[in-house]
Amino acid sequence: MQIETLILGAIEENCYVVYDENRVAAVIDPGDEPMEILSLIGKESLNVQGILLTHGHFDHIGAVSTLREKTAAPVYLHEQDQTLVENAQAQAAMFGLETPPGFKAEHYIKENDKIKMGDLEFSVLHTPGHSRGSVCFFINDALFAGDTLFQSGIGRTDLPGGSYQDILQSIEKIFNTYPGAVRVLSGHGPPTTLERERLQNPFLQNFT
Repeated sequence: MQIETLILGAIEENCYVVYDENRVAAVIDPGDEPMEILSLIGKESLNVQGILLTHGHFDHIGAVSTLREKTAAPVYLHEQDQTLVENAQAQAAMFGLETPPGFKAEHYIKENDKIKMGDLEFSVLHTPGHSRGSVCFFINDALFAGDTLFQSGIGRTDLPGGSYQDILQSIEKIFNTYPGAVRVLSGHGPPTTLERERLQNPFLQNFT
């Protein structure tokens, strides 16, 4: 399994392109700059079979419509964030930015779902708090955490659908589900591990 990271847009969102040895690929959180993503897809001769969204905020979905049009790949999203996706332009305007119109996902995902494409199999963990429909995707030793957990930080909870109590409960569930060596690939910022965040994240010092 190969993972490529693209840092996209004004908010520097991490988009991940994950693919197997047969070039079957999934794109996680294509937030902006669709031509950058398509350039990587073309360079690596990838067959994109799914667009996986950790949540519905505008900075994680801005390239979805173009990518879906060019690759015919379906979109996977938790249903509780469909309204956020549909209101993407209003979200962006709050930050003085613009983004394409929202869309409707082909597949609504839920806790414990398995998303298979080629040799890739992603497990879905529902992690509300940053948004009601936030999820993490786990594959092999990597957790794509969206905006739930960052290196030395956690996702903001002051946007519509956010909850500080819920995000702490979701992070505790992550810690209780996966071993400390698991890599955390977040929606923004550098990668980390669960063990590092358990020990050093200033927001999580009351966790055991």
